[in-house]
Amino acid sequence: MTGSTKILMGSGATEETDDDFNLVTGLYHFDGTNGGTNATFLDSSSNAGTVTTSGGPAQGTFSPFSSDDGKWSNFFRLEDAIMTTSSGSSIAYNQSTFTCEAWILITKAPVSGTNIPGLVLLDGAANFGAAALSLAFGPLADYKLGIAWYNSGWITCYTTSATVTPGAWTHVAVSVSSNTIKLFINGTEITSMTGTTTLSNRSQGTQGYVSIGGTHYASSYSYEGYVSNFRLVDGTALYSGDFTPSTSPLTAVSGTDVLACTSRNFDGVNAAGSSVSMDLRNVPIVYPFSPFAPSAEYTAATHGGSGYFNGGYCNLAANSDFDILDNGTFTVEYWLYVKEYNTSSGYADHVGIFNGVSAGWLIYQNSTDIEVYMNGTDMISVARPDVNAWHHIALTRSSGTLRLFINGVQAGFSNASTGSDQSEPLRVGGDSGGGRAGLNGCISSFRLVKGTAVYTSAFTPPTAPVTAITNTEALLNFTNAQIIDSSGKFIFEVVGNAQLDTGTKKFGTASYESDGTGDRLSLVKFGTGTPGNLAPIGFTPFTFEGFIYINSHKNYNAIYSAGYGIQFYVNASGKMQCWVGGDAGWLTAGLESTATVSTSTWTHFALVRDTSADTITWFVNGTAGGQATSTTAEVAPIPSAQGHTIGSYESGTYSLDGFLDEFRVTHKARYTSNFTAPTKEYPNK
Repeated sequence: MTGSTKILMGSGATEETDDDFNLVTGLYHFDGTNGGTNATFLDSSSNAGTVTTSGGPAQGTFSPFSSDDGKWSNFFRLEDAIMTTSSGSSIAYNQSTFTCEAWILITKAPVSGTNIPGLVLLDGAANFGAAALSLAFGPLADYKLGIAWYNSGWITCYTTSATVTPGAWTHVAVSVSSNTIKLFINGTEITSMTGTTTLSNRSQGTQGYVSIGGTHYASSYSYEGYVSNFRLVDGTALYSGDFTPSTSPLTAVSGTDVLACTSRNFDGVNAAGSSVSMDLRNVPIVYPFSPFAPSAEYTAATHGGSGYFNGGYCNLAANSDFDILDNGTFTVEYWLYVKEYNTSSGYADHVGIFNGVSAGWLIYQNSTDIEVYMNGTDMISVARPDVNAWHHIALTRSSGTLRLFINGVQAGFSNASTGSDQSEPLRVGGDSGGGRAGLNGCISSFRLVKGTAVYTSAFTPPTAPVTAITNTEALLNFTNAQIIDSSGKFIFEVVGNAQLDTGTKKFGTASYESDGTGDRLSLVKFGTGTPGNLAPIGFTPFTFEGFIYINSHKNYNAIYSAGYGIQFYVNASGKMQCWVGGDAGWLTAGLESTATVSTSTWTHFALVRDTSADTITWFVNGTAGGQATSTTAEVAPIPSAQGHTIGSYESGTYSLDGFLDEFRVTHKARYTSNFTAPTKEYPNK
């Protein structure tokens, strides 16, 4: 296990850290109380109201605070998802002196039309026509790093022999100084050339547009994978020779036109600290995944959690404490991550006290808008925020003025009279009376304050879970789950009799228990056509590992299933067995371990894909045995109709009969030779 030990000053204690924690996309210690699940939701206000549920909402550690600012990325789908600076944020970059850089993790071979690289396109006109494209930078189809520019046609394309390693976080940069062009991979200068970058379709200084992931013009120049900390700096060549890429998030240095792909939503910033709005096509996905290590291990107080709602909701019984309309001064706030907007009816309720007909109050989606409804009248209607990203929503009333804020910016207001609340429950997540449609997404840090308008002008949204300030009448932070992902990246539903067991465990206080009859953890997959919430896909190396304790040998004691991409289990002969699939067929079909997993004993397993050696290998108790070669094809993403499951297949078939402890997923080949199995819990950072 790669890691290091840190001395805690003044205590004499040590804390072990994981040097590869930034590549961990799932960490399950399964510690908690006996029989623990995720079914209990808490009101953390002083009222401590009883929260009941309907429709099986889930809760977990994925939240707007899962990662620090700067330690996020966006996932772009090939020929599909693009971010482009909006017309109000167009830029005028200097063609002869500038720097463009980003951290990227490629999951699929880029598309390159006529040897034009994908990833970043600098566009010279609003119509995004062929003649409007001015400069392209990024990896080509063969993973070589390239740059090309337009001068009465794509007459120049310069590529290098050096390549970007797919499946690994890689820093790429182009630095141009007085027409001397230098390309860098991970800080190493890989080429330098001299040539003009003057563009024929527009003069230097004309406003243009920055496209990340491709271009609005065509799908011929596109990229698939993660992008973090994209920065375009105007008028400065930051790098003149070899350098060490920053080990912390980039900042908006002088001359920065755009700094993007860094936060919980899609907005970027510029050197002045002003917001740079991004237009989206087939929206990318925001993830708490980056090349940078977390500053602290997961805690509920710091990183929070969220509830996932898909037809269900949380319910607090009717109470005069919630009569915000009678009081007239109030704040209702929450963070919202919509997986997919309801398109059948156009309605999706967020929060409210509503009788389903005409009385009460409600914040909800109505077609393409977010609306505030009070006692029969739509008081405010604004454009709904983008899917696949976190947005802070706040509704306040003070001195007769009703204000709706989105991400700290006032989006709408109304002179709202007070009214009478109804004797209806307070509902969070959907179905606020009348059988209305539920939200398909997550809510985090919901707070209702009666008697105080916390926000009356533009503000910076909270950077940590909200607390019970004065006059707080309801507070749901969704941090009472007992089966959690300590990397902060997943929400999952606990299905069947899946639960924690304190009697049989490897480390810590408990383990995951399944009785083999449909029990499982069903992980929520955000977006359409996404990588399934960070399941290894494409050319990504990986390590799946953990400790298993099986009660009996049977067909398919399933441990993990991600559609046709990756499946593994203990078979009837007691062998570890896996299937890893790609778009063109199986990379390995039924690969067995050499060693046998005994019943009624803890066994460490690791399934490792080493892309540099072109192998997939089983390790049992640290010893390699069972290997497939020639596995360079791309691992398939999870189809939208399939699930991402721990402890069974997606349908609940072949579920594990036994226990699982210390389950971890890493986007790296952690083990390439025999090793000593871990003797304690994995580090939390």
